[in-house]
Formats: sequence, structure tokens, C-alpha cells
Amino acid sequence: MERLIYFDHNSTTPYSPSVSKYLKQDSVEDWYNPSSVYPSAQVLYQRIRESREFIANHLNCSPKHLFFTSGGTESINTILSVETLKLNQLFTCITSHLEHHATIKKIDCLSKNSNIKICWVSNNEQGEVNLDDLEATCSKHPHSLLSFLSANNETGVITDIQAVSKIARKYDCLVHVDAVQSLGKTSIDLEKLDVDFASFSGHKIGAMKGIGLLYARKLFAPLMYGGGQERGLRPGTHNYPAIQSVKLAVQDIDLNKQNYVKKLRDYLEQTLSSVSNSSTIKINCNKANRLPNTSNIYCGGISNQTIILALAKKGIYISEGSACNAGSPEPSHVITNLNVDSSSSHKDYARSCIRVSLSPSNTKEEIDSLIKSLPELVSSLSYVNTNPPVQSA
Repeated sequence: MERLIYFDHNSTTPYSPSVSKYLKQDSVEDWYNPSSVYPSAQVLYQRIRESREFIANHLNCSPKHLFFTSGGTESINTILSVETLKLNQLFTCITSHLEHHATIKKIDCLSKNSNIKICWVSNNEQGEVNLDDLEATCSKHPHSLLSFLSANNETGVITDIQAVSKIARKYDCLVHVDAVQSLGKTSIDLEKLDVDFASFSGHKIGAMKGIGLLYARKLFAPLMYGGGQERGLRPGTHNYPAIQSVKLAVQDIDLNKQNYVKKLRDYLEQTLSSVSNSSTIKINCNKANRLPNTSNIYCGGISNQTIILALAKKGIYISEGSACNAGSPEPSHVITNLNVDSSSSHKDYARSCIRVSLSPSNTKEEIDSLIKSLPELVSSLSYVNTNPPVQSA
């Protein structure tokens, strides 16, 4: 089989070089419980402290505000829990319809099972949060929790979190940022962002799955109770190999390589736009400030599932959007809420959108393969849809 072409890095990433080396050579020795008192275990405990300090330095925050979790979903759910909100005397949560499912579904749970008020901020067709609407909402609901993505996982659109935090401070609000997609692709300075909580995921940057980070400079309530790990706020035996993998993956981050990734992404979009009819292939949110690696593409009304499977047969892996919603009969809530100008319904439009997410490991030759295959598929499938075979009597 020919080498697979992987364009789904927003879903998950291959292990970074240092992580791959660690898992092949050293991880088998690191099986001790870091909470135990004998020397071999305490070596691991000390390395966890060093990993926390290293990652905190990368994020420009205090190590005491950084906690290891099982992933971005746990970190998000911890902050959006009724217990954490009430601990901070917050009874309103302000967010948008463009958030990740970990936020949307937790917010839905809050709205149904608590007395927490939910306020939704509008967005434009480029997938940008309306900051004027956010300020108006905060003025009516001061002392709320604001929860927003720093960068959208489906469109790559970047939210100005510094502007969000500036609004929040005017109205005595706290800010949680879902920074899962930003880590490794853009510079993150938590001090400059001036947020109170932030969530991260290891496997999005080349670390192992099942490990995440929670930054918290305000109080939060644990989801679980047990031992004293993570200052008793996230109990459970430390997953040392996974923690080490995050440290190594952060160590491997080279943001300079994102310039190369952006050139690949721009080449893809510009070429597709030039070789395709504007009514068949369109680039969503291309006027917004986006992550350098992400492109969301409308494919002329053809089902994204059909396109994904057809490209997979050619050895090209892409996605319809969030992997967390794969297989769902419902189209992407993100694309549906863009309110794009289209002859089809918003849901039908969303069902024809795919996501291409790149990394520095991708090449121009791989992009050329997609450029050759995608328009051909859309054209041929459009012909089939508009010219069904004649049925014999």
C-alpha cells in the first residue's frame, strides 16, 4: 500500500520525535507509582515536578496553577461544573454556539440540571465571536464565567482572548479558555491572556492520549475525590509516562515551522479556488484570523461522508470536523451556525463541508495529491447526483 497522506492533525497527532523515542526506549522502566516513598518511585515524582515546571515556563504561568488531568474534556468539565461555578459565586455562564462539544454539552447539562443561567453570544459568518455582543451581555450579567475557544477546532478561527479578558475585567467576570487547538500552533502566554482558567490536551501536540492540562489561578472544585495527588484537587495515581510525554511534546514544539504550514495551507486554498467553480468548492472563514494549519472546505453539496470515504480509498485522510462528532447524523454545529449565504439550508451546507488540518510533516506533493483528487471527486459526484441512471422497466 502506498504511504498514507494524513490531513487530520486537529483530531490527533502522531507522537513527536522525543515522545516516540521515549515510548520505544525508556517508558517500560517507568512503571512505579510516583506517590510511593521508595527511591525508584520518588525519582518519577521529582520528574513530574520538573515536567510541571517546564510546561509552566512554556505557558508563562506559575507551576502551582498547573494541574495534570486526563485530557481537555476533563479540564473543561471541571471548570464548567456547578460546584466550581458556585465556589466562585458565579451563577451565569456566557459562551458561543461555536464551542467544542465538551463545552456545548456541559453547558446543555448546566441549563437543564441547575439554576445556572446560560447566555449565548452571537457570531458572524466568518466564525468570529461578536465582541460587542459579548460586552453587552456582560454588562447585563456581571460576575459571570466566560468560556470560549482560543481557536476553533473545525474552522481554525482564532478568538481574541485578550480582548475577551479585557471585557471580563470591566464586569468582574472570570474567563475560561479552551486552548486545546492553540497549543503547538500559536504562541500561548497565559500571563498576557489574563485568563483565570485554561484547558489543554496532550495528544493534539504529539503526546500520548489520556493526558491533559488544567491551568487554574482561581478556585475550582474536583470532579473526583480520593488521594492527595495534584494537591488533592485531581486525585488518582499519576500517569507518569503520559505526563512525561506532554513535557517531551512541549519540548519538541517549534512555532517557526508553522510558517511553512501556513504556506502549504494557503497554496491548497488558492489552488482549489482557482481550479474549481466558486459554486462547488468554497473556503469557509478564509477572511478571519485563523490557525495556520486549518482549512474548512465546502464541497458543492456532496455529502462530506462520501468525500471522506472516497479520499480514504486513495490513501488521503481528512475529516468532516470534530472527531468527537464522527458518525453523528447531525451536521457540524459550528458550520451550521456560520449562517453562510447559501442556496441550500444551513444544515445541508454543513453536511458538505470537510476539514483539512496540516502539520509540518506534510509536504507540497501531498497537497498536490489532494488538489488533484478533491475537485475530480466533487465534479464526478455532482454529475452522478444530477444525472441519475435510467431505471429499466
